Amino acid sequence: MEVRKSKIAHLPSGTKPERLTKITASIASQRSNAKDNTKSPIRRFGENKGLDIEISLNNNMFHLTTIDSQDVTITVSSLTRIVYEKILSLCENSPRYLTAHPGKGNVRKSLRTKDMFDIASILRARTELQAQLTNADEIRFLNTLMEDIAVTKEDLAGFMNDVTMYEDQYQEEYETVNETLVPVKERIDFTDAKTMMLDLLTLILNEM
Repeated sequence: MEVRKSKIAHLPSGTKPERLTKITASIASQRSNAKDNTKSPIRRFGENKGLDIEISLNNNMFHLTTIDSQDVTITVSSLTRIVYEKILSLCENSPRYLTAHPGKGNVRKSLRTKDMFDIASILRARTELQAQLTNADEIRFLNTLMEDIAVTKEDLAGFMNDVTMYEDQYQEEYETVNETLVPVKERIDFTDAKTMMLDLLTLILNEM
């Protein structure tokens, strides 16, 4: 595995990590026949097949898990971090937040309802995760993420209000996501996804 442009600090437990610029890991398989790879969508490194994983640009590297598989080590985010980052992404792209912070949010002006689906999907598959997401240690971690991107408790509360105030817009985008990106058997109704996410946010805000 080749790692390029890597800037990451050793992070003792309970400390705030340094910011990093970028990590790109190139993972190549054992040598293979280049002729077989001609039409492969997988990137090739010489005669090897492989892929690039871009881990982060400007986020803290917290709550990471190391997976060792066939002599390849990959560092991935925990489900806790994934859910928190999806909540913050939804908040940063909500109408109220964008009005208060011009220039932020994604360029496509999406409400990021795919993140709402992802949160609901994770909570449905891992019912025990909600208790972990609302315990004191995890809330402290969430506060660190929020400080890093200038999102406040009030912003999260405002996002919750936006989901109700602009429910038609959220539902329209969510249904498009459901119909175009999600297999039929894995779809979650908008009302169910919204309820799961708002219930979680209510518990989180009560612990802050």
